[in-house]
Parts: sequence; structure tokens; C-alpha cells
Amino acid sequence: PHDERAVARAAGQLLALAGAGHVSGPERLRQAAASLDHLARLAESPQQYEFYDLRREEEAIAAALNTPGLSVQAAHVLGALGSPPAQRALVDFASQHVRPLPARQAAADSFTAAVRRCGIGLTGGEVLLQYDRYNQSAALDGDTQKLLGAILDTIEASRAKLQEEASRSQ
Repeated sequence: PHDERAVARAAGQLLALAGAGHVSGPERLRQAAASLDHLARLAESPQQYEFYDLRREEEAIAAALNTPGLSVQAAHVLGALGSPPAQRALVDFASQHVRPLPARQAAADSFTAAVRRCGIGLTGGEVLLQYDRYNQSAALDGDTQKLLGAILDTIEASRAKLQEEASRSQ
């Protein structure tokens, strides 16, 4: 199509072909939110639902971080999973200063919950990347600096706990 009318006509034809199978954008968003709610329940009670392997869904859940309206729920599910890929997705999302602050804060809080639940899952290189992100945030707003600092506080607290446990076992 080369003009607006032709695009509108083509879109109308596609919608007509979809018929009853067409699902609107808002309905898809509601369905995705409901799915995340169910996944959160499963992830929060792994002993009760141990027959579900939610690791297969981690990539899709992490992708939901990028969908406005689903970011906070996706962060919660990833935090409940607590796996290294989930932790990586959470810190990467929380470190993107162009994202809305409440969604980034939810990701940072979920990272803290994941670390408390499962221990630190980041590699040494990923930890160093977080330090770099914090150091590069000097010119950014105070809320972003505070959020990145909180992520580092979580990492440091986990490291201190590991060192304390190691010294007690010697």
C-alpha cells in the first residue's frame, strides 16, 4: 500500500479474515497479566508446584519486563524464580535509566528478594558491570543513583554473608 486509505483497507481485510479469532490489544494485555499472576503463584510455592519447570518460561517472562503494564508483574515473577538468568534480567532492566522509575524500582526490589531467597546469581563480570553502571550514573538523577546503589548494597550484603559463613566454617 502506498497511501493511508490502502493501508486502512488492507488492515480491515486482515481483521475480517481473523473473524472471531481476533483478540484485541487490551484483551491480550489482560490475558498476559493473568498469566503472570498464575506464574507468580507457581514461582512463590515451588515445593507445592515442583512438577512445573518455570525455567522454560524465564525468557518470555523477562521479555514481559519490556511491556508497559506488565513490567512490575514480570519483575515479581522473576524475583520469585531467583535463578541467575532471572537476576540478570532484573538488574539489566533496573539499570536502564530510560525506563519508568516505578518499574525499575520493582525490578530492583525483586532482585533483592531473589538474592535473599537464592543467593547471588550474578557472575563476577556482571557484578563489575553493576559497579560500572553505578559509577557512570554520576550525571543522572538522584533516584537512579539511589536505585543503582541499592542493587550494589544487595550484592555487597550477599557477599558479606557468604564471607561470614565461610569464616565460621573454618
